[in-house]
Amino acid sequence: MRVSFLLVLVPAVALADGVALADASTPDKPPPATTLAVGDRAVTVGFGADWKIHVRVTGGGELVLEPAGQAYVGHDAWTVRAELVDGAAPVPLVKVTSRPEACGDYWDTYVSIVDGVPRKALELFGLADPPAMATPSVKFARDGTAVVTLRTEEDEKLVRTKRTRYRFDGRVYVELSKRAGTRSK
Repeated sequence: MRVSFLLVLVPAVALADGVALADASTPDKPPPATTLAVGDRAVTVGFGADWKIHVRVTGGGELVLEPAGQAYVGHDAWTVRAELVDGAAPVPLVKVTSRPEACGDYWDTYVSIVDGVPRKALELFGLADPPAMATPSVKFARDGTAVVTLRTEEDEKLVRTKRTRYRFDGRVYVELSKRAGTRSK
């Protein structure tokens, strides 16, 4: 009776280098990457073997982004979405979104492609963990040289709104300080 009991438990736990593994199945595979045509180049956005988000430009550079929610959810819940934003800026922008399932934090990063090099042009962070909420939004100027972001934060007692202005410097959006104005001396 004792021997049959032990044989029942053996398949439930596997040992690898002295460490117990509860599941000996194959590791998670990243979801397929998205490829977008940006001018005469292809931009690929997807997870790498390191489980980070890679934005690769053919014949150009690479940008590596940390996914949102990595401290709270497993790889199988991570998602990434990429889309081309037409006419928002003087250069092509790719909006990369990381919104993992079962996690409250998320982000949207606008990536500029200048001379084949991807750069973080603008980052917006959000939180969806009721009663605490933080919702970012963005409005591009018609010529794309300026942008205004609005971040609304709310909890059980307060609603706060923060407006931030940015100016395009040829590659990325740079925050304008409130004190920097059009004063002349």
